[in-house]
Amino acid sequence: MMNVGWARDEEAGQIQALLAADGLFLEGGDWRGLGKTWLCVRDGEKILACIAYHPGIPFARLDYLSIDRDVAGLSKARVVRSILEAAFAVCALHGSSFVSGVVPYDLPDYAEFLRKRGGQQINEGFIFVASLSDVLKRRNEVYGRLKNNHDDEGRAHS
Repeated sequence: MMNVGWARDEEAGQIQALLAADGLFLEGGDWRGLGKTWLCVRDGEKILACIAYHPGIPFARLDYLSIDRDVAGLSKARVVRSILEAAFAVCALHGSSFVSGVVPYDLPDYAEFLRKRGGQQINEGFIFVASLSDVLKRRNEVYGRLKNNHDDEGRAHS
């Protein structure tokens, strides 16, 4: 039986495998706390699909929708619908008014779901993924500079 829920840390390997099947090979990184930003569709213990959500005001972002290659036809459409409805609901509960993301070419069901709900294509481009490992090594330095560039009221200095 299919169900949707937050990702669990012990599922990081399955999520990484789904992403790798889509061509996104990631080494390293801290995969703890997945439930804070990832949703999964499961059939028992097997992850059928996953998506990262990033609530924001007014815009939320959905990224890395990945579906198991063995899921096809109506099942695939149900999986896409289930995970997107859950992701939209979570973002709305966090106060987001809009959601944006990239629709992969091989997921026409995803595009159709979005169109039926008023989604519109705004531009074309490419997806990039960059490692923040160098930034993470210097995060205190970078954070200090950001903090120094704002006054006590949170306004940026010009």
